Amino acid sequence: MTSTATQQLLNGTGTFAEEWEGACGIASGPDADGGEADADAQAAGMNDDRVVGLIEAGFAARRQQDAFLARLAATVEHRSRPSLGADGLAKRFGNRNVAQLLADRGRITMAEASRLVRVGTATAAPVSLLGERRPVPHPAVADALAAGHCRWILRM
Repeated sequence: MTSTATQQLLNGTGTFAEEWEGACGIASGPDADGGEADADAQAAGMNDDRVVGLIEAGFAARRQQDAFLARLAATVEHRSRPSLGADGLAKRFGNRNVAQLLADRGRITMAEASRLVRVGTATAAPVSLLGERRPVPHPAVADALAAGHCRWILRM
């Protein structure tokens, strides 16, 4: 059984793939050398409505991926908290902090990695000293992020 968030990610990715396959009916098939047409050739053969539809589907899938990455960044932040010292996750993987781990592994800028950490921790349910889940600090933002409506937060 998959969670609602996981299902949203799968649906978004599946929708993008289906849109691409449907759009490539125009441009797919063997190219002049008998091989499959590459993505550039396929895109060049699409009409304008298909191109815009694919852009929308691709960004919808990307927003869902960003929501998952923000959640994971919050988890890494928690597992790398200062009280763990050298036993923290980021340090054990050879990084000085979580943003550096994300930047190195994701091949993204430190600024983007820092944003993922900030958004992730602001929208994750903190855990008390007794291990109980506390209320999310910014529930409206967490809901919007989970629904795929907050791409701009991660790109500011």
